[in-house]
Amino acid sequence: MTNIRNSVIVFTLISLLFRIEINSQSLKHHQAVAAYLYNFAKNVRWENENRISEFKFHYVGNNESIKEELESLAKLRRLRDKPIKITYNNSELEKAHLVFISKDVNPQLVQLYDRIEGKNILLVSEEYSDKKLIMINLTKKNESLHFEINKANIINQNIEITDDLILLGGTEIDVASLYRESQQTLRTLQKHADKLEENLINLERSINAKSKEIELQKENLEKQSKKLEEQNKALSEQSLLLKKRDKELSEQLNKINEQNEIYEKQSKKLEEQKEELAEGNKLLNELKENIEKQKNDLAEQSKALEEQSKTIGKQQEYLHLLIIIVALVILLSAAVYIGYKNKIRLTKELEIKVQERTNELKKLNEELEERVNKRTDELQRTNKNLGEAKKEIEEVNKYLLNEIDVRKKVQADFAESEKRLEAILNYAPILVYINDVNGKYIFVNYEFEKVMKLKFEEVVNKNDLEIFPKQRAERNIAQNKKVIETGKALTFENPSQKEDGLHYFFDIIFPIFDSNNKITATCGWTIDITDRKKREEVLKEAKDKAESADKLKSAFLATMSHELRTPLNSIIGFTGILLKGIAGPLNSEQIKQLGLVKGSAQHLLALINDVLDISKIEAGQLVVSISKVDFRKTLTGVVESIIPSAEKKSLEVYLSISDEVSEIESDERRVGQIFLNLVNNAIKFTNEGFIKIDSFIQNGKLITKVMDSGIGIQEEDKEKLFKPFSQIDTGLSRNHEGTGLGLSITKKLVEKLGGKIYVESSVNKGSTFIVEFPNK
Repeated sequence: MTNIRNSVIVFTLISLLFRIEINSQSLKHHQAVAAYLYNFAKNVRWENENRISEFKFHYVGNNESIKEELESLAKLRRLRDKPIKITYNNSELEKAHLVFISKDVNPQLVQLYDRIEGKNILLVSEEYSDKKLIMINLTKKNESLHFEINKANIINQNIEITDDLILLGGTEIDVASLYRESQQTLRTLQKHADKLEENLINLERSINAKSKEIELQKENLEKQSKKLEEQNKALSEQSLLLKKRDKELSEQLNKINEQNEIYEKQSKKLEEQKEELAEGNKLLNELKENIEKQKNDLAEQSKALEEQSKTIGKQQEYLHLLIIIVALVILLSAAVYIGYKNKIRLTKELEIKVQERTNELKKLNEELEERVNKRTDELQRTNKNLGEAKKEIEEVNKYLLNEIDVRKKVQADFAESEKRLEAILNYAPILVYINDVNGKYIFVNYEFEKVMKLKFEEVVNKNDLEIFPKQRAERNIAQNKKVIETGKALTFENPSQKEDGLHYFFDIIFPIFDSNNKITATCGWTIDITDRKKREEVLKEAKDKAESADKLKSAFLATMSHELRTPLNSIIGFTGILLKGIAGPLNSEQIKQLGLVKGSAQHLLALINDVLDISKIEAGQLVVSISKVDFRKTLTGVVESIIPSAEKKSLEVYLSISDEVSEIESDERRVGQIFLNLVNNAIKFTNEGFIKIDSFIQNGKLITKVMDSGIGIQEEDKEKLFKPFSQIDTGLSRNHEGTGLGLSITKKLVEKLGGKIYVESSVNKGSTFIVEFPNK
């Protein structure tokens, strides 16, 4: 009793001194906060604090005065003879020993609490209303600073509390009353959740029905559009074929015309050659006649000369008789003689000239015969070419007749295709219209006539200004102009007031190109999407409701998280206090029963954490905090934490980390969670043998293998291994507790961090889980 009394007196004195110190110096708020944090740290004990080189205080808030005071505290004070370091970056949150959250950032407390829960970290908050989440909470009463303690939450962080902490002037929170409030809140939330789930189911059914209806209409519209595109494509192909045929026919006709021109030229040339030949023959005949005439003249002259020679001979016979006469007429005789000589000479000269002329005529005759023969050969060749040309013309005519038949068939097919396309366009349940490049309508379908209340004849060959009001016409003209200028389709929605209310139309205008890629017209489709718009509005309302329900679900999950975990943390914390004998000695049966309670509570807490994690992952609410992670240190910490569990089953644990492995950019907390899940899973399914963890760098990736000598996995079971709530039936499954969530969560966390996980295993030969992370 004396010892207790003395202790109380000492603690009371310490408390009084603490209060006197604060009040005597008239400390300001930021100074009081720093003093309290330092004294809180002095009166708690962290695990393995004898191994650390410094204590880390982490501040979350925007109060510069508190920051400066904490920095001053770190410079002036030491905690258990070790320096104090103040941090502010939330990426270092999990590395701190004490975390203080000031009231200006209280909305962040739930998120930060999730990150440090279950870790060896003391959380100090300021004027936070939810007592279930606090560990130590600073409050203001009558302008003085007080604090309240949730001892169960502190114990759940594996932090030891000294009695001196309460004597500093704090108030211990009644966890039992909080638990009762939580149960009531939980029941209310459960009812609300059941109703919300029922509403969500009805909403999902409605959305699914509407979605199916929309999909069906969309499919029908796509089919019609596809059919129209195929028809357009077929028409374009046929048009191209006709143009190709026209081009070929034009080429053939040009060729025939060229051949006809050549034939005409050859025929004309042949006629000219015939005329020249006829003239040559005429000239030859004339030359022959002249030669014959000259021969006759020469013959007559020769005959005359012969007669004269005979006369002269007779005269010579009478020469002797007529010597006197000769003497008398000597002069006359001499003259006659001279004339005779001259006549002979002239005769010879004439013969020579006749001979020369004859030779010339003979040569001319031979040349003429050669020219005639040559012209005859040319004429024969020309006749032959004419025969071949005639055959070619016959073949071309035959080909042309065939081409004409083909063209007629193509034109018939084209006309039939045009009729089919026209029928499709006319009976399509949408407005279809075609304008030429000048804006005149060249086609409208029946739906256009029906909706616009205009006949085909009232529209075709007219422009928009001649049909519609000025404002609408100018808008249509501008749209067509834009399509022609850009060569691209134009889509837009067009609301229009009708007799039965406001209608919405979806318009698409696209260019039509010819074979030379030149725009020849524009085609427009107008679809009444009023029903679709109404369905979209219904879907939007449904989506808003779904999003609202999703927010309620998120709020429900967050509330459930703390409403379930807080009482369990209290149970775990207080059973820990009882098992440590702080409340008094226990017998062996009580220790056994309390151990079962604590184990069951820890198992249930792990189950709740898994369910909440998988819910956050599936809802896309899982947040990862990327920073530099000492992978070697993290993996070593995981292995050290599971040594007691492995020793209970007499399992050997081996850890091998390559020298190349150092830091990576990832989330330290999630990395630790991944390998803790894998190693715990290996211990769970291994009854004897070993657990081996091997980490190394390969091909620029950080690869870590978790191997065991356990029961193994069948090939067909590997597919469902990573599915939520899936447990492999090995015949021993009920000997191993679990929800089937651990590996599913692990896989999703690995993928969230940019990695991959897969398994290699054989029955009764153990399993190897391989995790790959980018080495950066």
